[in-house]
Amino acid sequence: MWLALPGVADMPAGTISGFNATLQTNDPSAIVAAAKEMGAVAIAHPEDLQAPVAAFEAANQLCLRGACADAVPMAQFLKGLAGGAPVSQPELDVLAAYTAWSASTKGPADDGIFQTALTANVAAQPSLLTIAAFETFYARTTQSSDWKTISARAGLAASHLEPVKDLVPDRWATAELLAATAGFNDTRDFAAYDRISDLSAWLQGKRRDEALEERLKPLAYEAVAWETALSAFFKSFGNTAFSNVDRDGRLRYQTEFDQAKARSEAILARFPTGTSSEPPFCSGEVVKPPKPKFPSKAARKGYVGAVLLGIDFEDGQVSNVEVLAAIPDDSFAQATLEGMKTFRWKFDEVQEEPGCTRTKKTAMVYPFEYVLR
Repeated sequence: MWLALPGVADMPAGTISGFNATLQTNDPSAIVAAAKEMGAVAIAHPEDLQAPVAAFEAANQLCLRGACADAVPMAQFLKGLAGGAPVSQPELDVLAAYTAWSASTKGPADDGIFQTALTANVAAQPSLLTIAAFETFYARTTQSSDWKTISARAGLAASHLEPVKDLVPDRWATAELLAATAGFNDTRDFAAYDRISDLSAWLQGKRRDEALEERLKPLAYEAVAWETALSAFFKSFGNTAFSNVDRDGRLRYQTEFDQAKARSEAILARFPTGTSSEPPFCSGEVVKPPKPKFPSKAARKGYVGAVLLGIDFEDGQVSNVEVLAAIPDDSFAQATLEGMKTFRWKFDEVQEEPGCTRTKKTAMVYPFEYVLR
């Protein structure tokens, strides 16, 4: 007696191993081509137990490499499975929304659908795929001046990345800083200063890890510059963007500044004290401070700003002055560099650290605040 069994159409041997070999090449175009091929093979062989895994990994690689629109068939295949999807439902939902949006014209309706899906899954466990979806959505708006939209989208990404910010500190900090600064540009609210101040302290603490120092240094400088610029803004204008306030109006923010400083100190205290194999920079004092002039054009327009300078020393002499960050434009940077011509530094005759050095790159980080009086 013959027993009739349903046929099982397996994917061709070597489908997954061949794709994995292509991944090892790190050739983006080859990986995209291989992902499209493996995804098509998986869809064509739905009975294969490995087909869902192959389809997802193909879609995952396409989305991570800027070809998410090509992953629509894989996402639809995975959504149509009665069960057995290789990833969680939230990740599957984000994949479906990400691929559909990537293949769309990205008009207001498309953006709205995608944002709804991301908002619904903002608390899901982050993965490389979901992080890419959130980041791609906000990155598309960064060249515009639609501050409300930029802040909302970057804020979604920052919220999603929050649980893994210690693993991807630069990616979380980028989204958090953009959300805060765009939010300030939109509302001129003091809450933006609080948010940036907290971020600045967190970045300073993370930089105590030498492995993260170079990755986080540019972001940390930018955060300090924004923190200083917002301080100048509120001292100049208060919450009214284009009208000067009197002395009492400026001083009423001192309480808020003090509270932000105390909170920053508490954040920094949670990090271990940094250790460095390099000798400390020798102690001393500024004997002639910089004297920058407020840029006249900026003053006429009612602009305030901030500049962060890094000062290098070579054999006890200033060897280079570098603009680390400037807000809002280069006019403030140029004025600050001009003002540094009067800068003079004197080392202490008696050093507490006999092994200290008088040669160091970025021996000092000097913030300048431009306030309208």
